Amino acid sequence: MVGPVVGRKERDIMKKACLFGGTLLAAGMTSSANSQVFSFTYSAIRVGAYAYGVSGPSYDGHYGPGFWSVAASEPGALATSDGTPSLIDMTATSDTLSGAFAAAFVSYFTVSADTVATASWDYTGGFALTDFIVHNVTDGVDVLFVSGGGTPPGTAPVPLEAGKDYRLSAWPFATGGLDGTSFARLEVPAPSSLALLGLGGLVATRRRR
Repeated sequence: MVGPVVGRKERDIMKKACLFGGTLLAAGMTSSANSQVFSFTYSAIRVGAYAYGVSGPSYDGHYGPGFWSVAASEPGALATSDGTPSLIDMTATSDTLSGAFAAAFVSYFTVSADTVATASWDYTGGFALTDFIVHNVTDGVDVLFVSGGGTPPGTAPVPLEAGKDYRLSAWPFATGGLDGTSFARLEVPAPSSLALLGLGGLVATRRRR
C-alpha cells in the first residue's frame, strides 16, 4: 500500500515539531536528573572571621553528612560556606581592617547523574591557603587541580560521574590588606539553562532553513 504523499512544507512542519518535542523531552529529563546532583556523605567545614583590634574571631562549621550553610562575621569581615544540591561554595570577604577565611577542609560527595560541573575561583582579594582540588576517589585521579599559590582568577569544567565518590578541598582566605573577596566554587548547570540551550539550538535550526 502506498502511503499518503507528504509535501515539503508538511515535512518541514513535522520535522520542526519533532525537534521541538525532543527539546522539551530532553529539557524535562535534564531537569529531573539535575534537580539534586550533589549528595554529601561527609564534610568537615569551618569558617572564621576577625576584625583587627576590634573583636572576634568568630567561627562556624558543619561536620557530618548532608547539606550545609554556615557563616561567621565580624565588623568588616564575612566568611560563608554552602553545600546545596547544585553548589559547593566557599567565600570570604574583608575590608582594610579585617580578615576572613572560608574553608571546606574536606567534603566527600557523589552525584546523582553524569554531569559537567564548573569550578570557579578568585583569590585576588586574598589568597588560597591550600590548593583547590576535586579528587575522584573511586579512580584515584584528580579531576580538578588549581594551585593555591599566585593563581589568577579562572574557571574550568569538571566532569563528574554517577556511582563514583569524590573529595573536594579548598581554603580561600580574604585579607584586609587586599580589601576584597576570595572564593572557590563548584556548580552544576541549572536545568533551566540547559533547556534554554536546547531551545536556542532549535531557533538556530529554523533560521538556517
